[in-house]
Amino acid sequence: MKKAYYIGILFAVVCFSCKENSTSKKQEKTETTELTNKISINEIISVPKDFIKNYEIKKEEDLGYGGIKRTQLRIVIPSGLEKNTVENNIKYAVIESYNKKESDRISVLVYEKGDNIESAFSVGKGDFAPNGKWEEISSEISLENYKLNIDLNEPYFKPKETTTEINASVILYKSEEWNRAKRAFVKANSVPISNSAREWTEENIIVKVPNNSKGKIIDVYKEKITGGSEIIRYKVEVRHNGKTYEGWINSDEIKK
Repeated sequence: MKKAYYIGILFAVVCFSCKENSTSKKQEKTETTELTNKISINEIISVPKDFIKNYEIKKEEDLGYGGIKRTQLRIVIPSGLEKNTVENNIKYAVIESYNKKESDRISVLVYEKGDNIESAFSVGKGDFAPNGKWEEISSEISLENYKLNIDLNEPYFKPKETTTEINASVILYKSEEWNRAKRAFVKANSVPISNSAREWTEENIIVKVPNNSKGKIIDVYKEKITGGSEIIRYKVEVRHNGKTYEGWINSDEIKK
C-alpha cells in the first residue's frame, strides 16, 4: 500500500514538472515574439540625428491590394544635393510614412524641382519592403526582414548644361547628320528648323538654313527623359532668303 502511495506522489511530481517546463517554454516563445514585433524601424534605417529634411511631398497614394497595405510617395527636392543627402531624404520620408501609417510596403519616388512628377522618377527611388522587394506578395512578415533599397540616377549629380538666355544672338551650326541611304552620319551643311520642339520629321521641318546662319533665341524647351537625363531645345528666329522663320533646333546646333 505504501509502495503504491509513493509511486502516486512521484507521478504527480513528474507531471507537475513537465507542465511547468511546458508553461516556461510557452512564455519564452511569447516573449521572443513580442521582442521581434517590437523592433523599431530606426533599427533598420538610420538617419543622422542632426539631419534636416529637404523635400516636399507632392503626391501620396494608397496602392494596397490583397490585404497588403502599400504606400507610394512622390517627393520633390532642390537641385544640387549630394548623394548622401538625397539618400537621407529618402530614408527620412520612409520613416515618417511608416510611423504615420505602418504600411507593409513604402515606395518613395524622387524628382528634381520643376520635373513632371507623373513621369518616371528623375532623381531616384527607395523601396522599403520585405528583403527590399516592393513586389513581394507575402504578408505578415516580421519587420526585421525588411530592407530599404535605394536606386539613384547619375545625371542629377552631374553638372547641368548651361542654358543660353532668351534674346541671345547665336550662330547656328550642325556638324553631322544621319544619311538613310548610306546608313551612317555624314557631314552636314545646314540646320533643320522644326515647328515642334520634339520632332524633326520631314513634315515638321519648315526650312533648312545654311551653317553659320545668325539667329536669336526666343524660347527654351527642357524635358527630363528616362534615367534622369535632360534635353534642351531652343526656339530661334532666323532670316533666310529674305524671309523670317521661327522654329526649334537642338541645343548642340548652336556654335560654341
